[in-house]
Amino acid sequence: MSRLAALALCAAALLGGCGPGVGEGRLRQAAEEPADWLTNGRTYSEQRYSPLAQITARNVVRLGLAWKAPLESNDFGVKAGFSFFTR
Repeated sequence: MSRLAALALCAAALLGGCGPGVGEGRLRQAAEEPADWLTNGRTYSEQRYSPLAQITARNVVRLGLAWKAPLESNDFGVKAGFSFFTR
């Protein structure tokens, strides 16, 4: 995969979740939407707990790696809610 194609794929993945309707009010009430992770920690207070029940103590052993992407950078940052890598 070319570098440009990989960049386009990453941009599409990041921007796919962006859209109207996710303002400050919705972020503050994120705990009321258990199926949606609007922030890194799911809730406005970054609780990082999922109330969902699909993964249990009995089936957690069946989890595995779904995908990975090799990164050609050691520099990582976050600015204005966007993750970025530098070369």
